[in-house]
Amino acid sequence: MPGRVGDPQRRCPDIARAKQLLGWEPRIGFVEGLEKTIVDFQSRLAHRPHVLVFSTAYLPMKGPAEEATSEVIARLPGYEFDIITARFDTKVTAETHAGRVHIYRLGQGTALDKFLLPFRAVVKARQLNKTHRYQVAWAIMASYGALAAAFFSLLMRRRVPFLLSVFEGDIEEKMLTRGKMLAPMYRLIFQRANRWQVIGKMSEMQRLWLEDERKVQAIPENGNFDLLAKRTKEMFQELEILSTRL
Repeated sequence: MPGRVGDPQRRCPDIARAKQLLGWEPRIGFVEGLEKTIVDFQSRLAHRPHVLVFSTAYLPMKGPAEEATSEVIARLPGYEFDIITARFDTKVTAETHAGRVHIYRLGQGTALDKFLLPFRAVVKARQLNKTHRYQVAWAIMASYGALAAAFFSLLMRRRVPFLLSVFEGDIEEKMLTRGKMLAPMYRLIFQRANRWQVIGKMSEMQRLWLEDERKVQAIPENGNFDLLAKRTKEMFQELEILSTRL
């Protein structure tokens, strides 16, 4: 994978100054440290943290955002994912559980389901939170699912920080017109999101410009799902730390 700007180049640092000025040196050797790490990861895999996912649509409805989300989930075995989405189709089971992925499809299986999703999803999320005590939420696209995540963030006494992932395609005039009409909704979503991901076609200069903002992560859309999963995991880890401070 391409390195990140500012990524440390030296993986075996010289700690001579730490020894000299602080009197510090490691007390755990490599083998002992490796054994402790293995035990820690075994414990994490046995008790995976749950990530709460808000998405207007999800599989079997298939679009670029849904496909990318499922690919990222498949590459993050350290987490369980509780996905709240609209049902849209009565032929689709309302609730499914497959390994680490738990899908809750809300509604009556009609086109109206997406409009009611922000309200239904908050109720369902609060029920699930009593069991899983979420540290991280994840909203897919700045749409009805993300609006549900914003409402959930507003209503929870113990705030759950959330990541907003936006998959950008070609910008069309009708999208800009619709964006002006829905500006208040978008403003609420982006103000409540603690971290953003922008996934789309961009130059290196555009990527660096976007990532100049600490909260934003810009990822070129090139089918590299391994890189997308790696960067998403970094955001989850940041939000897990942030959740202890909110």
